[in-house]
Amino acid sequence: MSRLRHITGNDSRLAKDFIHLFIAQMTIDVITLEHAVKSKDHISIRRTARKMTSALDVFGLNTSGSITREIDHCIKENFSIRNIYPLLHRLKETCERDRADLLKSVGSS
Repeated sequence: MSRLRHITGNDSRLAKDFIHLFIAQMTIDVITLEHAVKSKDHISIRRTARKMTSALDVFGLNTSGSITREIDHCIKENFSIRNIYPLLHRLKETCERDRADLLKSVGSS
């Protein structure tokens, strides 16, 4: 949250708006990643995982960010898509916890 406070100049309303936009985009990215995995679209998997990693890093969501890095690594190393399914499941779980924590931090539900 300190990074976000710095970026927003301690404007709590702006920080809240950023968090809500981030959560909406994170939801879209997880769905995009799911579709890319199902269709075995390696390029879209890597693109989405990298995009998510960058955004997760800005918000300091290290667990989810490390999972997206693992997903990217699996594709880079040409591992089977089957190796990504458990990572995708973990990512969905951690993103849901991250979402709840972020909303709690801004006083929303």
